[in-house]
Amino acid sequence: MPRRTVQLLAATVLAVAALGTSAPRVQAAPAAGRAALVAAGSPGGQPFSMSTSTLAVMDGPTGTHAVTLAYNLWLPASASATRPAPVLIATNGFGLDKDAAELVSLGQFFASHGYVFLAWTAQGFGTSGGCVQNDSVDYEGRDASAFLDLLTARPDTLKDGKGIVAGMVGGSLGGGLDATTAEVEPRVRAIAPGRTWNALQYALAPNNLVDPADPTGFDHLRSTATVFKQQWTTLFFAVGNAGPAQGKGGCEQEKLAAGDATGATCPGYPLAICTTYADVTANPNASQSSLDTLRRSSSGAFIDRLTVPTLLQQGQSDTLFNLNEAMATYSSLQRRGIPVGFLWNDGGHGGYNSRPGEGEEFDGVARTPAEMDHDTIPLAQLGWFDHYLLGLDVPVVGFSWFRDYVANTATPTGASAYTSAPALPVMPATTYRLSGTDALTTGAAAAGSPSFLVPAGGQPAAYSETANFTGPDSSPSLEGVPPTEQPGQNVAFTSPPFAVDTESVGFPAAHLHLSHLNPLTDAVFFGKVYDVAPDGSAQLIRRLVAPVRVADGALGAAVDMKLLGFAHVFAAGHRVRLLLASTDASYKVPGIADQLSVVTGGPDPSTFTVPQRPLVAAPAPAATAPSTAAAGASARPTTRATYRATPARRPVARRTTNTAVAAPTVPTRTLAFTGLGLGVPAAGAALLVGGLLARRRRRSP
Repeated sequence: MPRRTVQLLAATVLAVAALGTSAPRVQAAPAAGRAALVAAGSPGGQPFSMSTSTLAVMDGPTGTHAVTLAYNLWLPASASATRPAPVLIATNGFGLDKDAAELVSLGQFFASHGYVFLAWTAQGFGTSGGCVQNDSVDYEGRDASAFLDLLTARPDTLKDGKGIVAGMVGGSLGGGLDATTAEVEPRVRAIAPGRTWNALQYALAPNNLVDPADPTGFDHLRSTATVFKQQWTTLFFAVGNAGPAQGKGGCEQEKLAAGDATGATCPGYPLAICTTYADVTANPNASQSSLDTLRRSSSGAFIDRLTVPTLLQQGQSDTLFNLNEAMATYSSLQRRGIPVGFLWNDGGHGGYNSRPGEGEEFDGVARTPAEMDHDTIPLAQLGWFDHYLLGLDVPVVGFSWFRDYVANTATPTGASAYTSAPALPVMPATTYRLSGTDALTTGAAAAGSPSFLVPAGGQPAAYSETANFTGPDSSPSLEGVPPTEQPGQNVAFTSPPFAVDTESVGFPAAHLHLSHLNPLTDAVFFGKVYDVAPDGSAQLIRRLVAPVRVADGALGAAVDMKLLGFAHVFAAGHRVRLLLASTDASYKVPGIADQLSVVTGGPDPSTFTVPQRPLVAAPAPAATAPSTAAAGASARPTTRATYRATPARRPVARRTTNTAVAAPTVPTRTLAFTGLGLGVPAAGAALLVGGLLARRRRRSP
């Protein structure tokens, strides 16, 4: 198959994934006892207009790269020189443009609340010029500053002694730019990034090994050893390279003018990103040049410069940009006393539409301002900007999370399944000792040394998901394909049954003593947390997998790892299981045969720590009136948030059955994307091709 056809196939496959019909929006009275945040400082329902134009920008490291960018501008009718309005700017998610449903919905919503909202198409997409730069501070960061210059020149935008009163919002690629820009652009006063990354290196080639010098356990830039996230990364790389063939961006012209020889094989990206991709896919320890390229697109690389109030929104089922990504930003801001809020919504990348009342704008569903006025996430964003840009006396989110283990309905103030707390952590943690060959205990640990094999070539591999096609709202959806574990390729340690329904919200961790037989390779393994039912069936919680790479020379001492965060309830009689596996089909492993062993017992036992408490009434509300004064001023009316307590409820079934089986039920074969072997379940591969016929654009009607 010609390379360009393969690229188009991959692009279409990815674009199809997030589509689907949103759940019906039910307008109901607030559920008794629900904790609700109504951040309604600025009144909605205001009329607005929208116009489209382009802006010529000079960007790049030296400010000499010329590019033209397309943008939409929403103006509230009330904005004028005598009543100037605050400003929000945003750019699109990957593969989308300024007309995507997420940006149209945000633009209309915030304009209806009196904000000037500008959304532009990022370089390499839509009708904008240039190559895909992945939120480089040198390119998209300078583009954001150029749009702030444009808005500053308008008499109807709000300014004070520091300049224009502006904030940023966005999701995925659009959210990644928020913090990167705020770190270098003083005119950005507050941000609300959604479903995005802290460190692009960790997002594309993670390592959940904790550096002993890391005080948070979430600094993902400390390790240069990685485990390549082959499915997600290859799909996105293919989408960016398919753009020029679809008439998007202007990268081919730029590469031709620059004499870039990679124009035929990597037409959508600049040379630095093309070479970085090739390096990261092939080498477990990327070159310094590649790491530097990724750092220029990572807010985590300059996180100490981020000093503006930040509302983080991340999906609990997101395996592209997981909760640990956002926790890296959250923990840094929290330690430094910077105002930060954290909202865990239900879905994320991979085909998850919002639950009723959530209103997460980045799921590809078009929403009206009237709908968003009753949705949890838009109201939280509105409250954040009303407080920190306008100085309105409205509470803001501290920590709020969706509970898929209680009944949810859409109410006039959002999704009833959300609850809140002032901050993370929200509960104590229990430390289990790994005991013998398969047990977790809070008592004395028995000595043992269970081992598991690393197969040559990394095959057959355990299966956790098919990237971007496992959510119930992806098209096609492989939700019904369960995770599988390969016999002999894992060790598992299981707790005693819980006496009562037990809630776990936070980030598990493990302290492990490991050894291996083959000194010619690093130790690579995957940490997973299972919920084990009384009948022995096991659910991989939200299909989350935490890869770890430990250099051969570091195995003489204990190693620490973070597993991926989640919110979950273990029903009475269920048990928690820590499983360590040597393979996962979503990742590239060294492929060199080896045997890993876990040492249990002894004076410094291997342990597994998980946050947990009996499922009880919800904690105190997250929203609090911050003590620091917000920037800007406004004569707009102020409305305080209202709260209600939340009673405990019995766990209810999630919409997906996700039970692991001991042996593989889905054989894998290689499906080639842009020259890289990508292991995908055979059943899924046929559906991916069939998805070509169902492709449609995520735009507002």
